[in-house]
Amino acid sequence: MTNVEKRRSDILKLVKSLDITPSMHMNAIKKYNAVAKYLQDYGIKCDIYPQGSFALGTVVKPINKSGYDLDTICKLFTDKSETTAENVKCSVGDVLSQHYNNAIEYDKCWTINYADINNCEFSLDIVPAVDEDSDTKNILVSKSSLHTELIDTSIAITKKTDKTYRWSTSNPKGYIEWFNKINEPFKNYDRNNRRLIILEQNRALFSSVEEIPEILERSSLQVAVQILKRHRDVYFNRRKNGKELRPISAVICTLAASIAENAPKEYNPFELLEYITSELEIYSELSNMEQIRFTQKYAQKNLITREKENGCY
Repeated sequence: MTNVEKRRSDILKLVKSLDITPSMHMNAIKKYNAVAKYLQDYGIKCDIYPQGSFALGTVVKPINKSGYDLDTICKLFTDKSETTAENVKCSVGDVLSQHYNNAIEYDKCWTINYADINNCEFSLDIVPAVDEDSDTKNILVSKSSLHTELIDTSIAITKKTDKTYRWSTSNPKGYIEWFNKINEPFKNYDRNNRRLIILEQNRALFSSVEEIPEILERSSLQVAVQILKRHRDVYFNRRKNGKELRPISAVICTLAASIAENAPKEYNPFELLEYITSELEIYSELSNMEQIRFTQKYAQKNLITREKENGCY
């Protein structure tokens, strides 16, 4: 094995150690299904489903925490026009607090902390929401030029600032559908071999390949995103004010997937990572270049643009 091959092997082992394990994943599903049943039993008609890295298959253990933050949406079957953001947020919280003594309210969610998954801390973030109203969806369609077909799954989540509750539009299902469409050819490439590896490593959980949930698979794109997220964490953890400067995972995932859409689907994680970072290096020229000059130099590069503010770049 060459030095490069060994280094790549070590990186893949590191990424795997930062990912959520199949047993933890199954435990997490049981947890949020139990929360959904509890809410429904106490009169909160809702549907709870995963969002973010948990749903995308790009989970990376936080660098300064001993556990994982798993995000879910708690969509109430209530018309937005018949309720308020405060009522939605508090109604969910009131019921959760009766059963989960450690339920904590944050600006967008309620968080329940667990410590029973292989001695690893685990928190479940529950974001109360309702279906977005038709007027807002129509506005989004009128302002959008791409993927308007995904807007119908938009939701209104609750956000608390100081003591004031308000609505904020989000669309985790639409985003997941968009990412999965790009990821599909990467996932299908050499898929059988990857699923066999998962089976061999988890014989205690699965007796056949057919039993393995798709969400446990990791394509080259998903691994590349995980590596980029970990690099982000390490880099900004070392910088002063790094917490405020670090890009959120959604930005990293969106840029990586958008660039990877044009990459060869047979690329391994490192080939794909090189492809993505090479494109990002080109776009980095925008930091010291006016948009018009960048467009003249790179006519086909329009994924990232630099807009004027008060007449200046």
